[in-house]
Amino acid sequence: MDLETSQLLRRLKELTEENNKILLKIQKHTRWTMFFNAIKWILIIGFFIGSYIVVQPYINPIINMYKTLQGTQTQSVDLQNYLKNLQNSVKYNLPQGQS
Repeated sequence: MDLETSQLLRRLKELTEENNKILLKIQKHTRWTMFFNAIKWILIIGFFIGSYIVVQPYINPIINMYKTLQGTQTQSVDLQNYLKNLQNSVKYNLPQGQS
């Protein structure tokens, strides 16, 4: 092997080792970034679940009251329809002259 080829091979080896070090650093950085992103999302989701658990005792009575009011409203409408139908049926079933 001549001197020039030997120098080129030595330079190529140095560059390869340097590239390998850089790639290993990039890979390590990527792994840490993925780890911290996972921790971040776990904390965010945990915060929302914890907030829901803390606020739930205050929200449930409000939801139940709303459902009760909504049920009462539909019952009153049904009662009004029933009374109208009863009035109409009585009116039509009475003999003539007794309205």
